[in-house]
Amino acid sequence: MPRSEPPFRGRRRALNREVALMTWLRRSIFCLLAASVLVCAATATASVPSSSGGVGGCGHYRFGSRTLALGDCGGDVATLNWLLRAKASSSVGLGSIYDASTVAAVRDYERANGLRPNGVFEESTRQSLTGSLPFERSSWYGGRLNGRQTACGQTLRRTTVGVANKTLPCGTKVVFGYQGHWLRTQVIDRGPYVKHRDWDLTEAAADHLHFTGAGVGDLQVAVLAAYSAGP
Repeated sequence: MPRSEPPFRGRRRALNREVALMTWLRRSIFCLLAASVLVCAATATASVPSSSGGVGGCGHYRFGSRTLALGDCGGDVATLNWLLRAKASSSVGLGSIYDASTVAAVRDYERANGLRPNGVFEESTRQSLTGSLPFERSSWYGGRLNGRQTACGQTLRRTTVGVANKTLPCGTKVVFGYQGHWLRTQVIDRGPYVKHRDWDLTEAAADHLHFTGAGVGDLQVAVLAAYSAGP
């Protein structure tokens, strides 16, 4: 008859199997946690705005919906840069990156208007900047006029974004504000030839501002007079 195994030896083998299993579980959990950390770090890195202007953390933010500071990017930053340029800050760029030139221009504006000059575009700075913009009488056009040539040589279409003005050169950059909506555009046509009206927006431009329902009204306007081109 075969000899039976001593009880303590069987218990030792069972214990060794349990230790091996626990070691394997600990290593597996550690590997899973390490992988999670790496994924989270990669995601966090991807969400940081890149200084080269890549998509990074740039999003479609409505102008005035967030505080802006160095390193931010997006369409709202571009709108800010255009407004700063309209305020005679010739050193600020017109791109969508909140870079050193934006910080300097915001700080100069804050200092000139009695605000804390920290170079951050926060609520108090935004209210001061937008509140300083004049209101000018405006309308919009399109419809049966679509398909014709504008005074600046473009073909007017339903999707054309631009504005008409009686005197400003073609290509002059302009920012419009209406009830919290903002638009960056340029002069592409002549008009409006109606008394007491200063601007005539294309239908697509008016749509962007949610202005088509009004037809005629007062828009806030900032003209980048030093940044124009064309005839």
